[in-house]
Amino acid sequence: MIVALLIACSGGSEPVEPTPAPEPIAAPAPVDAPAPPAEPAPTAADEVTFEYSSLDLDACERLDSGEEWVQLKCAGHAGVDVYVSAGDLRYDVDFGAPNDQWESLTGFNEPGSTVEWRMAASVFG
Repeated sequence: MIVALLIACSGGSEPVEPTPAPEPIAAPAPVDAPAPPAEPAPTAADEVTFEYSSLDLDACERLDSGEEWVQLKCAGHAGVDVYVSAGDLRYDVDFGAPNDQWESLTGFNEPGSTVEWRMAASVFG
């Protein structure tokens, strides 16, 4: 274990006056603010439903590929396709349309075989 000590030395022999501590800052007085309005109860249109689809990369359409990478288009749910790009044992998954951003975990990874779709009734109803 290495311990480093820093020592400040004064070049003169005269005593140095200590700097006074700053005055504490007083907390602001509480303000009687009105409570925020309560959120309305969710309606049937706000409910979220869950659907599941399988993701079989071997059954997906190959859009493009190289020696060590591939871009796939897979069937999704409710007309929303799943786009999977793979390279260097890492995967990027996009929904609805592919994008030009590679977003993946830092370690080796791969998508699972099931996609959970969370849908608001007001959007997909």
